[in-house]
Amino acid sequence: MYTHATISMNNTHTNTNTNKHTTIKSNKFIDQHCSRQKFDTKLVQCKLTTVINKKLKLSKASRSLIVDFYSATTIKERDTALSSIVNSDNFLQENADLLYRYVDGSYWLKPDFDRVVIGYYVTWEKAKEISQKFTLDSLPKGWKAKRLDIKENYDNKWELRLPCGNKIRLFFNNQRNQLSFRHIKIDLSPSYFSDKELISFFSWFNAQLGSERDDAIRESVIASMENGLQLHQVFTPLVVHRNLIGKEQKFQWEIRGERQDFNQASYDAFLSECDSNITNKIYCPVSKLYNLIFNNRSYTQSDARTLIENISHAARLESSYKYSFKKKAKEYPLSELENVPNFLSKFDLVAPDSYLYLGSKPRTRLMKERIINESNKMMTRSIALSSSMLEPKRIAMLKHYKEIFLI
Repeated sequence: MYTHATISMNNTHTNTNTNKHTTIKSNKFIDQHCSRQKFDTKLVQCKLTTVINKKLKLSKASRSLIVDFYSATTIKERDTALSSIVNSDNFLQENADLLYRYVDGSYWLKPDFDRVVIGYYVTWEKAKEISQKFTLDSLPKGWKAKRLDIKENYDNKWELRLPCGNKIRLFFNNQRNQLSFRHIKIDLSPSYFSDKELISFFSWFNAQLGSERDDAIRESVIASMENGLQLHQVFTPLVVHRNLIGKEQKFQWEIRGERQDFNQASYDAFLSECDSNITNKIYCPVSKLYNLIFNNRSYTQSDARTLIENISHAARLESSYKYSFKKKAKEYPLSELENVPNFLSKFDLVAPDSYLYLGSKPRTRLMKERIINESNKMMTRSIALSSSMLEPKRIAMLKHYKEIFLI
């Protein structure tokens, strides 16, 4: 019997140490919904893997609860699966133990560079000159260009794509004709690419800047940046903001067009001291993968189970920086990439073992609403990632990428 559904989100906006490998068992599943290459690309984009480290492995009973939750294709099935999780102290304890691995030691802390948008200070004429190279197919080896038809305040919009599907977007000639908004903008997700691929692109791009290169880089601006941390094998609904710095934003699941009483993501939005916009995000990369693979098409419960049975689930933490032109915030050029404000180590989370001291109803509410009320705060405590362990790794990562961007 087939149960068809589409799962999507409202307001939707790496590498792992490995010991044990799993692979997709059903070629039919891959052929029906996407190519193997596309599947691998989408895994990278969601920072998920088919690989499970033995030290992070859950018991069979807990893994079964995870599979039931993510393979649900109706709201009733999702609620039933969550109820089983809520009432399993063993599951909650296992997840608490996993999350503390990330909190108590540096071994599992592996920050990644999810996105950056860079504005380059060049003349109108230079931006137009470079944009014309795309029509002449004067591109770095292995890259193909496609003109974009999207709403942006730029005259020329292009996408450079590799055969695997990973892409870099470039925008030329700001329509406001104001250098403060920069006439070239590049938008990419560095963690999607190998160092070799990024070197190929930036060697080509920086050469195109010609005599304007020094000014372009010195007066560049980081318009947006996202650093993240993947908590492999941790169940996302158990990762909850305990205290917010700013204003909360919630994002809910939909199944077959019907919105669930279940928050897939929870954001903490606030201003940094330099007047730029910061958003600390907790969201579910598994649901993102489902959206990318099935793309709002109907799929069976068997398809849903095949997918979750062959990947390692995870929870996702991200800290997003966005420069504010309106507030004339402090500008950070490319040479100061590692100094851009970031609050990845500032998450104030509910200690995972606190769930064990709550009744069934408060547990369910926490996992569904993803925010703790004042009455339950008295029965829980906070945990935070270690800044002394996480920040040196994040800074070293950014310095490494900066060397590539400036090659």
